[in-house]
Amino acid sequence: MMLSFYNIQRKNKTAGIKNAIIYQLLGVALIGIFGVNVLNALVTNVWFNITFFVLLVVFAVYFLGAF
Repeated sequence: MMLSFYNIQRKNKTAGIKNAIIYQLLGVALIGIFGVNVLNALVTNVWFNITFFVLLVVFAVYFLGAF
């Protein structure tokens, strides 16, 4: 899914690589600011996971042509 996201946004190969690096740096900055434990608590939170699951189901239904 991430590769498709980067490929759709890119105008050329260099722009795609630049976008990937920016997103990686944002991830490292989040870990630096909040710490690994806070992010671990987020991804093991039941409400976050249910919300993410519903979002992925909506995407799947969209990709199958329901909307």
